[in-house]
Amino acid sequence: IAPRMDCGCEYKVTVHFSGGHQWSKSGRFPQWDDAKWRRLTYRYAEYDQFPSSVSVRFDGKDSQFWQGYYGIKFALTQLRFVLRSEDN
Repeated sequence: IAPRMDCGCEYKVTVHFSGGHQWSKSGRFPQWDDAKWRRLTYRYAEYDQFPSSVSVRFDGKDSQFWQGYYGIKFALTQLRFVLRSEDN
């Protein structure tokens, strides 16, 4: 995720797994932030049954109430599935 430098913004990322597990992360960036990209990572390893579906939702908005979308930027979203085996 990355904020705009000239406008404060807020974000929320929500991940829903089948079976009822959910993860959510939210935050705010102030105006005149450095606008550098930051990585969000979540590891879900303690599942009883491997999820059959996953949905990811991204929400964001600027704090200046500008008309249009001028909020947070999301890019290079990846879901990686590492299957457990009897050995690990």
